[in-house]
Amino acid sequence: MVRLLTGAILAGLLLWLGFDWPNVFVLVAGLVLFFWLILKRASSWSEALVLGSITGTVFALGFLAWHWAVLPLDWAGVSNNFFDAVLVFYVWFLPAFLIGVSIGVWAMISYRLKDKEYWLMVVAPLFWPILEFARSIGFSMLWFGEGGIIGPTWTLGFLGYALAAFPPILWWASLGGVYLLGVILVLGSLLIYLRRPVLLLIFGLIILAPARYQIQSMPKIVKSLPVAVVTTHFPSFSRVMPEELKDLRERKIKLINEVDALEPVLAVA
Repeated sequence: MVRLLTGAILAGLLLWLGFDWPNVFVLVAGLVLFFWLILKRASSWSEALVLGSITGTVFALGFLAWHWAVLPLDWAGVSNNFFDAVLVFYVWFLPAFLIGVSIGVWAMISYRLKDKEYWLMVVAPLFWPILEFARSIGFSMLWFGEGGIIGPTWTLGFLGYALAAFPPILWWASLGGVYLLGVILVLGSLLIYLRRPVLLLIFGLIILAPARYQIQSMPKIVKSLPVAVVTTHFPSFSRVMPEELKDLRERKIKLINEVDALEPVLAVA
């Protein structure tokens, strides 16, 4: 069992690394390891659920680690270091755990189909975006408050986003958005795990076919446009003293003058 838990953690880490630093090959390696754990090594549907939940939680804890950058919470009026750490941990861990459980449910469904290979190749990839859609609505309800809306708006951690750095496949997003890109990733990785080279080749040719059209239809770049990207790194405070406000204003004016001297067509702050 220790080896299975270690494998689940490793699969989660690979998914996180391939997602946060977009690398399709690392992401696929994580998915293949994940499939091997739940379809080959798990001995029951409940074990697949646990292993999937662990993998998903580790994956989510990784891409949600930016929560810790908000410490200390002086800017929110919280001066107790222990309390603000507990608060951030709660906001960080709760969504990660819920994401993990949704992936665990997917693992459980896939485990039930492991002896029906063709059904597995059809149902498992299609269930992935369904669960992503469901959890996006669930999180909009979990964090619902004043000014909020309930709907499929909470899309952090959708696997399809990792393909943003892989242009040959992006055309498919015009048909099914980030959800279809997730299906492509899951199905392709599943075919690799099942060792179906012929199906994988056909699948690859179909997926990459629009790339030729993309290349032919790309507009020619006739000139470059200067663009300025400004990052201030100004700290946030719940209360700003008059002298601090004056200093911030002077620094902003200096930045604006520096950007203006470059004469950019577009400035992004």
